[in-house]
Amino acid sequence: MIHKGETVEKAIRNSGIPITQIAKKLGISRQQIYNLFEKDAVEWELLVKLGRIINYDFGIEHDVSNKADGLGTKISYEELAEQCEELKKEVVIWRDKYIKLLESHAILLSKDKTLG
Repeated sequence: MIHKGETVEKAIRNSGIPITQIAKKLGISRQQIYNLFEKDAVEWELLVKLGRIINYDFGIEHDVSNKADGLGTKISYEELAEQCEELKKEVVIWRDKYIKLLESHAILLSKDKTLG
């Protein structure tokens, strides 16, 4: 299995972008970047953000595949990032609907108590 930290380090160093600049864009410290180099597992969302900053597709080394279809169909890094963004939007929509439902429920309960 590929050590993700080593892949991250190699990609960052080959990008020519200073680690300080990358850390600033990610909103983390330089030390956290160096800590990533030591990790065997790096969160995919962080890899996506990092890849956008340094213009690198981490999916190539890590054989990213779409497990949802059960076929192991390979998809590109950009397609995966786009799917993640769409899913985040859906989560927000459903969360907002749930909150509205809870608020309506609370109103109904309070009306019921005043009637009873």
